[in-house]
Amino acid sequence: MGVIAFDTNQIRLHYVLGSIEPYALNSPPRTGQMPSEDKAPGVLIAMFNGGFKARHGHFGALANGQIALPPRDGLGTIGIDKDGCLKLGEWGSNISDSPDT
Repeated sequence: MGVIAFDTNQIRLHYVLGSIEPYALNSPPRTGQMPSEDKAPGVLIAMFNGGFKARHGHFGALANGQIALPPRDGLGTIGIDKDGCLKLGEWGSNISDSPDT
């Protein structure tokens, strides 16, 4: 096991909804692809497929204003606001939906 630390003032973290998962009824088409400008040499540090599927818990998933699964109050959440600021806390208490997210 290992631990990696990143200076969040030097990098940007993105979350991209998959093309199929997490499944959302009446969801508009999604590419599930990272923006090409973020894959440029000297920009991309790492990426991974989190393997998140709706059937594993419906814990909430939203990105770029699109809600695939509504977030659930009381659960631990990682959020990224429009300025790229990373937030970690409890949905509905420390973190909630706002025009900045």
